[in-house]
Amino acid sequence: MNKPKIRTILLGCLAANPGLTVLLAVSIVSSIVLELLPPLLLGHAIDILTDNVMLIAGLCFGYFGLSAAAGVCRAAREALVTAVGGKMTHALRSAMSRKLSRLPAGEFVTGTSGSIAARFTSDADAFEEMFSSGIVSLLTDLGTVVGMTVVIFTKSPGLGMILIVVLPLLFLFTRRIQKAMLSAHEQNRRAIAKVTGFLPETVSNIRTIHVFNSERFAEKRYDKVISESYAAIEKTNFYDAIYSPVILSTSAAVIGVMMTLAGRQGLFLELFGITVGTAVTVISYVGKIFSPLESIGMEIQTIQSAAAGIRRIREYLALPEREVPAESPAEAAYKEKPQMTGAVPAGQKGPVISLRDVSFSYDGKTPVLSHFSMMVEKGERVVLRGRTGAGKSTVFGLVLGLYTPTSGSVTLAGRNPAALKPEEKRQLYGCVEQSFHPVMGTFRDQITLGDNGISDSQCSRALAVVGLSPLAAHLDEPFAPERLSHGQHQLLAIARAIVTNPPILLLDEITSGLDSATEKTVMEALRRAASGRTVLSVSHRALAGSGERVVFVGSAETEMAPGTAVE
Repeated sequence: MNKPKIRTILLGCLAANPGLTVLLAVSIVSSIVLELLPPLLLGHAIDILTDNVMLIAGLCFGYFGLSAAAGVCRAAREALVTAVGGKMTHALRSAMSRKLSRLPAGEFVTGTSGSIAARFTSDADAFEEMFSSGIVSLLTDLGTVVGMTVVIFTKSPGLGMILIVVLPLLFLFTRRIQKAMLSAHEQNRRAIAKVTGFLPETVSNIRTIHVFNSERFAEKRYDKVISESYAAIEKTNFYDAIYSPVILSTSAAVIGVMMTLAGRQGLFLELFGITVGTAVTVISYVGKIFSPLESIGMEIQTIQSAAAGIRRIREYLALPEREVPAESPAEAAYKEKPQMTGAVPAGQKGPVISLRDVSFSYDGKTPVLSHFSMMVEKGERVVLRGRTGAGKSTVFGLVLGLYTPTSGSVTLAGRNPAALKPEEKRQLYGCVEQSFHPVMGTFRDQITLGDNGISDSQCSRALAVVGLSPLAAHLDEPFAPERLSHGQHQLLAIARAIVTNPPILLLDEITSGLDSATEKTVMEALRRAASGRTVLSVSHRALAGSGERVVFVGSAETEMAPGTAVE
C-alpha cells in the first residue's frame, strides 16, 4: 500500500474544490492589484492640485472607491482562506485517521499515545494556521512587494536602485531569522509532544502518586519538559523582537535618503527628481513596501512553527504499515462460499485455530515465541498458561491478526487472521480484554460500537446472556460509566463480544483485578456466553471445571488434558 504524502493529499483537496480554489486565487491577485492603485490615484490628484487645477470629483470618488474595494477584497480573501484551509485540514486529518487504522500493533506499544495525539491536534492545527495566516498572506505580501518595487522604479529610478540593493539584504536577514526560528520551533514541538504525553500519564496514575507521596517527583518531570518548551519559545520571541525594529529602521532610512537626494542637482535630480504627487505616491509605497516585509516576519514565524508540525506529520504518514498477507487460493474459495453467522461453516476442515511452528520477535532480535504450535478444534475450550513474559498475549495478538509471525503459519477458521477484513472479524470471533474500554455515546454504542447492522433484539439477547437484562430498557440513554461497577463493565464487554453471535470467543485475563464474588458472577456469565462456541482464553481460572484443555506457553510447552484441575 502506498504511503500517503502531504503534497498529494493537499493537491487532491484543491482539485476536489475547484470553485473555491479559483476564487481564492482571484482574490489574492485582486488584493495585490487593488493595493497598488489608490496611491497612484492619490499622487495624480495631488499633482493636479499643485498645478492650481480644479480637482475632478471622479478622482476623489475613485480613490475612496478603490480603497473600499481593496478592503472588501481582503475580507473576501480571508473568508476564502478560512474555507479552503478548513477543507485542507479536514483532508489531512482524514488521511491521518486512515493511516492510524493501518498502523501495526507494535507501533502502539513502542510509541506513546500523547505523541500521536499531538500530531492530530497541535500539529494539524498548526498546519491550518500556516495556510490561513502564513502561506496565503506571505504570497499576497510578496506579490505586493514586487508590484510596488516595479512601480517605484518607474517613478524614481534612484529609489528603485536603492530598493534593489536593500531588499536582497533584508531577504538574507529574513532567511537567517527563518532558519533560527525553525530550529527553535522544532525544539518546542518536541517539548509539546512530551507534555501532551505526560499529562494523561499523570492523571491515570494520580492515585499512585498520592499514595507514594511522589508529587515532587512528578512536579520535577513536568518542570523539565515545560522548561524545554519555555526555552524554545524564548528563542522565537527574541528573533521576532529584533526583526520588526530592523525593518522599520530600514524603511525610515530609505525614505530619508530619497528625500535628501531628491533636493540635489545634476545626476541626483535626474535619478531622484520627483513631483509633489509622485513624492506622496513613492513615500506611500515605501511605507507599504516595508509594512509587508514586517508582516513577512510574523508569517515566517507562523510558517516555521507549522513546518515543524508538518515534518512530524510527514514522519507519521511515513511510518511502516502493517502487512496484509495475500490470500491463498483456499482462502479465496472460502470467501466465495455462503457465510453463516454464528457458526463455523460446515465446509471448514481442520482446527478452528491453528499455530504451526510459529516463531515471533517484536524487534527482530529477541525471540518471544520459538517454534510454537497449537491446535484448537471446533467447540473446544483451551486455556493458555505460562509465566509472565512467556508470550501468552503474543499468541493472542497473532490469533487476532495484530501481528504476523516471523516464521510459521497462523490460521483462524482456515484463514490468515491478518488478511481478514474488519467487517469479517466481528462475524468470526468476539474478543474480551482485561478491562472494558468504553466509547462516547449511548449504552447501545457500547455494545454495537457503531455497527448499525446490529439490532436491538441482538443487544437484548446479549445482555440477557450476561445477566444485564435491565440495561436493555436504557439502550438509547447516554452511557455513564459511574452507573456500573467494574464487574458489570466486564459483563458489558462480554455482551459486546457475543452480540453478533460469533463462533469463536477469545478471552484475555478477563477476571484480572476482580474480587472473588464479582469473579464468580463474571464466570457464570462467561459460561453461558461460551456455550456452543470455540473458546481460547488467557486465564488459568477461566471456565475451570468445564472440560478445558490447558496449553503451556514458554520453555515448558506441554499440555494438560481436558478436565485436569487448574489451580
